[in-house]
Amino acid sequence: MPQGIPHAFRIDSDTAHLFNLITPVGLENFFFDLSEPARELVLPPPLDGAPDLPAIAAATAKYDCEILGPPPLVS
Repeated sequence: MPQGIPHAFRIDSDTAHLFNLITPVGLENFFFDLSEPARELVLPPPLDGAPDLPAIAAATAKYDCEILGPPPLVS
């Protein structure tokens, strides 16, 4: 999607495969900034508490992104 166009995706199944191509180069670091390397080859447990909102706000400012809200429900 072109930059500046609001977009979202939602996974409504137990499994999913995602291929994401991001241009121009650099925005992929947004995801690296908000993640940590896996410690082992298993899925981690769900978050215990709220996400780190100050870190998310800093990353969105750094990469000129805006989080608008949850994805709309599909009927």
